[in-house]
Amino acid sequence: GVKKQRRAGLGTALMQEAQMINKSLAALAKVVKVLSGKKRSDSAAPHRASKLTKLLKDAFGGNCRTTFILTASPSSYNISETINTMRFGQRVRRIENRPVINEEKSLSEYKIELQEAQKSQAELRG
Repeated sequence: GVKKQRRAGLGTALMQEAQMINKSLAALAKVVKVLSGKKRSDSAAPHRASKLTKLLKDAFGGNCRTTFILTASPSSYNISETINTMRFGQRVRRIENRPVINEEKSLSEYKIELQEAQKSQAELRG
């Protein structure tokens, strides 16, 4: 954290921005960890932890088809970050999302559905 920021020579404003980005990425990692686990239903994903996770809520378990693109550095200087990125990618890959196509019914289909509901209601009343 701080050592890397000092080494990079960031100013105060850039350090604060980098800290906020790191907080959002940490929140994203928590969401991915919860959703990629085997006991997914035991704990709710912390989507409210950051703006990033709020924006990506539909991508994780919503009605969206999602693609993650990870970038890695071939430099040995960034090897630890590259390894962490690959591990994150593996966890993201374990998330199962089943999007369903939203279809709107036509007016005639709604009329038929209403008639069927009215018939079943009349049968129940006697």
